[in-house]
Amino acid sequence: MLAETLRAGKKFFWDEPERHAAPVRAALAVLKPFVERVDAEGEPLEKFAHDLVRAGGLAERRGAIDASGRAHGELERLLRTRQSSGCPVRGRARGCANFSRA
Repeated sequence: MLAETLRAGKKFFWDEPERHAAPVRAALAVLKPFVERVDAEGEPLEKFAHDLVRAGGLAERRGAIDASGRAHGELERLLRTRQSSGCPVRGRARGCANFSRA
């Protein structure tokens, strides 16, 4: 629903969520704290990623994406893995604010 809103050329009204239909309004309510945290200095990227996955219910929804179950551990693997680009998901070497500018 969020992608559909963006594809339609619409923008999100973060400060006026009531302007959106209920499903978009609910999604914005989940995401807004993360948008506000993205520039916070010192927050480990790993914590941000785990909190985002939990808030969005991604672990519970992965079955809808991959009914075969072959990718069951993929989300956990991605949260544990250091990316080849040098942007770690673990550790404090680069917090969320620094990663967002990389």
